[in-house]
Amino acid sequence: MYMRVKKILIIGLDGADPRLVEKWVGERRLPTMKMIMREGTSGELISTFPSVTIPAWPCFATGTTSTKNGVFGFWQSREEMKNIKCKPFWEIMGEAGRKVGVMNVPCTYPPKEVNGFMITGLIIFN
Repeated sequence: MYMRVKKILIIGLDGADPRLVEKWVGERRLPTMKMIMREGTSGELISTFPSVTIPAWPCFATGTTSTKNGVFGFWQSREEMKNIKCKPFWEIMGEAGRKVGVMNVPCTYPPKEVNGFMITGLIIFN
């Protein structure tokens, strides 16, 4: 049986070394992160190869590989990157009637209409 969750917050730290985050949390240098990790769920994800921002974020958002979603790297045109072949989870949730907020996620410019709000991240100028 599934638990009904009212709200979900996902925080992605692009390029963060999990060992450093753990160290700094242990040194009490990141009190808010410590609280989030203690009261929520945290973990290290396996990234794409190579593990770079683009294509990692579209793979995370769609749950697919670059081969399936069509986003391979920074060398692609903005048009190619905005036409991701698979729906990100926030679009699926929005279509199911859930309100979503998407903030500063790479490869989301230009913004698409969502059931909630979107503040795009990482504008690519090719």
